[in-house]
Amino acid sequence: MKLAVLALCLGVSLSGCLSLDFELPVTAAPALETRESRAMMRVDASSGALEWLSVDRGVRVRESNGVAHLKAVLAGARIYPIEGGTPGSVDFDLLSKYEAPGEWWSDLVDDVSVVEVGLAEESGAEPTLWRRSRIERAAHWLAFFQQAQFSSDVPELGQFPTFDEVSLALLSAARSAGEGEWRLESRTLVFEVPSTLENALLCQKEILSQAAPVSAGFSLQPSSFHYKDQRFAVRCMPRDDGWFVVATRNTEEEPIVDSVSIDELRAAGLPIATRAQFSARLAQLGLVD
Repeated sequence: MKLAVLALCLGVSLSGCLSLDFELPVTAAPALETRESRAMMRVDASSGALEWLSVDRGVRVRESNGVAHLKAVLAGARIYPIEGGTPGSVDFDLLSKYEAPGEWWSDLVDDVSVVEVGLAEESGAEPTLWRRSRIERAAHWLAFFQQAQFSSDVPELGQFPTFDEVSLALLSAARSAGEGEWRLESRTLVFEVPSTLENALLCQKEILSQAAPVSAGFSLQPSSFHYKDQRFAVRCMPRDDGWFVVATRNTEEEPIVDSVSIDELRAAGLPIATRAQFSARLAQLGLVD
């Protein structure tokens, strides 16, 4: 089960979900590389917005363009993913300058914001870059991206969530009628599809087999399963602190040859917090470093 696919689309790692009618300029290489990237999200039940927190540790800053890029990010530039410079990168500030009446992404531009961003020095003089973003109308965009995904993701017999012909027919009809499979209920993510009982049991087995390994990078864990009136549902609850830990990525790549040191970043005027200050900010957000 693609437990985190739509959650990732809702989060501001939106490059994989965007399909624009023009090409945006990108640099020859990412301005930043990171040793470890972690993404978390939570739903603001009172406003219906989704907050997305990314923490990148062991940041390597490319000498050619990294400092300028980092300054822009720290100033609140809405560049996703945060390292920029890849064909899938999206700069929402650049998008906002295009006149695009009627284009769906012009509404998305207005709904994405950077709440706060910071740079900190951790042990070994490694920079850590973190950013908290926000997407208004999360339920609307969740439904929108599902419909976009359905146009290219045709359900197949024998693949989750359709293991028998009756369930395949039910799901195909539901999608044709515009019915979504993911929805938000307060702070909870719910996945629900039409299904026979036998199919539901196979879906539950598949979900549990994919949710268990932490090494897979996703920890959007199922909290409960339900089956009633030919409907199979799984609820995903956030942790006690209110956050879903959506993805963690570690890289073993060779570092950038010409990487700017943290002392050079400081000399360039970039504000750099201490590890204690960074840990304190995470604690204010309900997170334990």
